[in-house]
Amino acid sequence: YAAQLAGAALLTLAIIVDGCDGEVARIKFMESEFGRRLDFFLDNVVNVAAIFAVGAGHAWQGGEPLYLWASTLAALAAAASVLP
Repeated sequence: YAAQLAGAALLTLAIIVDGCDGEVARIKFMESEFGRRLDFFLDNVVNVAAIFAVGAGHAWQGGEPLYLWASTLAALAAAASVLP
């Protein structure tokens, strides 16, 4: 239970920080094309990791390997969805 709570807290913190970093860059006139691309890339890294972690955690706790395979497939699909 503690690991699930820590994971949920970290994901919430990542979402909050992600929402703030672009705003701070715009307020300070420090936005750039590289920053925009980096933000997009890291957003998707977090999404893929979260999708995989939920399924892998469920498989680890319940012992059902189907969840691990499903989360791996969903994470790969999420990663592939941002390719040009």
